Parts: sequence; structure tokens; C-alpha cells
Amino acid sequence: MGHSVSETRATGKSAHLNSVQAQINNEQIGLLYQQLPSSMAASLAVAIILAVALWGHVPNTSIIAWVAALGLLSTGRFVLSYAFRNKQADGQDMRLWYVYFLMGSIASGIIWGSAGVFLMPEKSLGHQVLVIFILGGIMAGASQSLSAILMAYISFCIPAIIPIFVWLLLQDTPVHLSMALLILFFAFMLLVISRHLNHALIESFRLRFENIDLIANLEKEVSARKKTEGTLRGHNTILEMLATQPSLTDVLNAINQTVEDETPGAKSSILLLDEEGKHLLSGSAPSLPAEYNNAINGVAIGPKVGSCGTSAYRNEMVIVEDISSDPLWADYKDIALAHKLRACWSIPIRDSQKRVIGTFALYYETSRKPRQAEIRGLKDAANLADIAIEHCQSQEKLNKMAHFDALTGLPNRAMFMDRLKQAIAQARRRRQQLALLFIDLNKFKLINDTLGHEAGDVALQETAKRLISCVREEDTAARLGGDEFTIILTEIHSREDASLVSKKVIDALSQDIELEGQKYFVGGSIGISLYPEDGEDADSLLGKADTAMYQAKEKGGDTYIFYSKIK
Repeated sequence: MGHSVSETRATGKSAHLNSVQAQINNEQIGLLYQQLPSSMAASLAVAIILAVALWGHVPNTSIIAWVAALGLLSTGRFVLSYAFRNKQADGQDMRLWYVYFLMGSIASGIIWGSAGVFLMPEKSLGHQVLVIFILGGIMAGASQSLSAILMAYISFCIPAIIPIFVWLLLQDTPVHLSMALLILFFAFMLLVISRHLNHALIESFRLRFENIDLIANLEKEVSARKKTEGTLRGHNTILEMLATQPSLTDVLNAINQTVEDETPGAKSSILLLDEEGKHLLSGSAPSLPAEYNNAINGVAIGPKVGSCGTSAYRNEMVIVEDISSDPLWADYKDIALAHKLRACWSIPIRDSQKRVIGTFALYYETSRKPRQAEIRGLKDAANLADIAIEHCQSQEKLNKMAHFDALTGLPNRAMFMDRLKQAIAQARRRRQQLALLFIDLNKFKLINDTLGHEAGDVALQETAKRLISCVREEDTAARLGGDEFTIILTEIHSREDASLVSKKVIDALSQDIELEGQKYFVGGSIGISLYPEDGEDADSLLGKADTAMYQAKEKGGDTYIFYSKIK
């Protein structure tokens, strides 16, 4: 008899779990279709922006065909979403709807992935970066809108990323290879983020369905669902912001606003850990008094540095219910209490490597401890802040790779030409002069051939530092490639200004460079062209400065020559 009762209980429990799992699966599929119209609308809007930006840079027929294909697919998926909303489906039918959705995700991924090949301008690195950025933004948005079922995101992401990844590899350049690795890393991080969101969503569904008491209380359940949907909408808005390349401050402000809207009475704060990992800097805290923000900006982390400084130091959540009596706030409570801050809960913001990169905190004007839901909110906010911070950092790295020399950190040729054109335009408006110095190192090839490329790289890096020390902040020192450097001198009054800087550069390059324990002389030769005397466009000035530089080399090097002095 006892065995029979045990079996009955086990069977009943198994049936309940199966029922709960079925309800979770249905909710996941429903959430996918719920977010489909807005996702498609956003996708079409981004596609139109991309088409306008690329018009004339790639064959227009390719753009039209690509937009048309995406439009047809989006129309079909809108119809599918409308049909789903007007059909009550369960069990087998829901699985069929899931298959339809996966097919649409795969097709959408293929179309967006094709943009990384057929819409990729061959000669414009800037437009290439734009295409890569747009694809990254689309995948970032998909990581949230498709996170309800991880396979839905994977079915979109794989066909979307493979074409652009292969295309970048086939370009066979260091820049393209680096971008390929970065976009692969970015896709992997989005997959991790989507997985975390998926697990959190499933867990929230499981808690709701397994708790019979909560289900019975319809009013509480509806309230919780609305809050969850509001959180998802807020998160979706923030993730969509990331696709438009906003500033980090704007994104962090949006996160704080979202959290405060969902947490009445709370004042949220995001602090960022500096590069040394020793001080917390203001990131965003729009609701806290400016005087308080200024007071804690740059505070060193430690074992008793309020809630945030201690949280970053311990790498764990720190809950302070009463600032006035907690020993962690002994040295900082006066400034907090002066602004009516009585409680502070802080949690570390960790990157994908579990390293602390900042803190998220909630302040209250009354002494209190958090409920479990508020602790989960803290964790969600910290995770969202990590996504925003790492995304903005990745975009910054991509931008730096596209415009700056990886070895020296100086502007590369593309950035140099852009700044030179801007400097010429400014000089023309203000009727001023500018000088262009073209610098070539005299003994670099000997060092590179004798000591190897590593020593050569050190020599180039030291050269870059010396050039920067010779110019003003408003001037531009750049590396064109190899051992060729340039300097743009703006707002000069006469050629004597250019001569003075050239002498400083010659003196700086004449100082020995220590390589592998030995001192080596490098030296340099400089050719100078002047605007408007030697030319009124970037190419003319660069060509004439190059010609003058070779004349300086022929005279033995370690000197400078103006183009106008060449006979």
C-alpha cells in the first residue's frame, strides 16, 4: 500500500512538472511573437538607414534587391505575428508556431548576413566599419528580443555573422583580421548575454507557474507580469540605444532612469572603476545631489569605504540599512546624511571575465533593507550596466582600430588625411597659414634589419612619443606607415614657426634610443610644405612635403627643407 502511495505521489509530481514546463514553453513562444512586430520595424528602419548610407558606394541594384528581400520577409513575419495573436494554440500547435518562427529567424539572419558581403564597399574602410557596426547592433538587439528561446537567437546569429566573418578574413589585412576577431568576440559575448537573459526569463516563468499561491492571486500575478514587461521594454530600449552608438553617459543615464521608474523612492548611481582599479569615478547618478556626486568622485576603494567602495573592494554585494550607524560609512556618513541619504545597497558590476569594472547602487531617504525582488533588480541592473559598458568599450576599440595606428597610438593615414582637410578648411576660412612636416627616419631600416622587428617597433614607439612632445595639443602628429610620420601645424604666422618646430623634431630624433641595452642613433629628415603657398588641397601639400623630404635626405639627412626652397 505504501509503495502504491509513493508511486502515485511521484507520478503526480512528474505530471505537475511536465505541466509547468509546457506552460513555460508556451510563454516563451508567445513572448517571441509578442516582440516580433517591434523587432521587424526596428530592423527595417536600420536597413533603410544602411541603404541610404551605402547608396552610391556599392551597386544600387544590390541595395535595392537586399532591401526588397528584407521587406518581403518582414511582411511575411508581420502577417505571421498577426495570425498568432488571433489564434489560440497549445501543445502540438505551439510547437508548429515555434518552427515557423525559427524558419523566419534563419531567413532574417541570412539576409542580414548577406549584407556583410554584397553590401560591403571594397574601397571605403569607413563604410565597411559602418556595415560591421550595423550588423553588430542588429545582433545586439536580437540578443534581447530573441532571448526568450536561445535557439531562436542562435538561428539568427550564425547565418548573420558567418558571411561578414569570412569576408573580413579573406581581406587578409591586419585591420580586417582584427575586426573579424572583434566581431566574433562580440557575437560570443552577445550569446553569453542572451543565455543569461534566457535563464533569468525561464526562472521567472518557473517561479510563477510553480507557486500555486501566486497563480491563484490574479491581481499580484498581473502586477508582476506588467512589471516584467516594463523591465523588458526598458531593457529593450537601452539595447536599441546601443545600436545607435550613443555616449556611455547617455546609456548609463537611461539605465538609472529605468531602474528609478521601476523602484519608487530609490535614487540610483553607477560608478566606474578607473584603469588602475583603485578609484571609483562618476558614471551616472542624475537623481543624487551634485555636491554629493562631486564628493565621492575619485574615492579610493577599500574595506570600509561606504557601500560602493567596499563592494568594489570585496567584489560582493554590500547592503547598508542605516548609514548613520554602519561602520562602513564612518568616514563618509556626514556628507550622505547632509543630503538625507539613509540607506545604500551596492553591487559590483563585473565584466565577462568576472572582473569588477564599477558599482551599481540604490540610495533611500529612509533606513531599510531590501526585499528579494529588489535584490534581483540590483543584479539585473548591474548586468545591464555591464552590457552597456562593454559594448561602448568595444565600439571605442573598433573606432580606434579604424582611425589610429595600433603600434604607436598616433592617427593613421586615414585620420591624418581627414584632419589635414579640416585644417585646410579652417585655414581658408580664417585666412591663416598652416605647415605640413613630412618626416622620414634615417637609420630605421638598419635597426630593423640588424636587431629585428621587435626592436624596430620600440624605435617607432619612441619616435612617436618624441614627436608628440614637440607639438602643441591643437597640432596633429601621425604615422603614415613604415618609418614615415607627419605633423600638421595649424595657425602659424610665418615659416619661422615651422622651422622652430622642425628644429625641435630634429633635436629630439638626434637623441640616441636605447635598444637591447645599447644606444642607437636614428635621426630624421623633414620636408615642409606650406598652405596656401605650396598648395591648397591635402594631396598637393602631402606630395610636395614628401618631395622636400627626399631633398633633405639627399643632403645627408638630419635637416629640414621647405618645398619652396628646392631649386
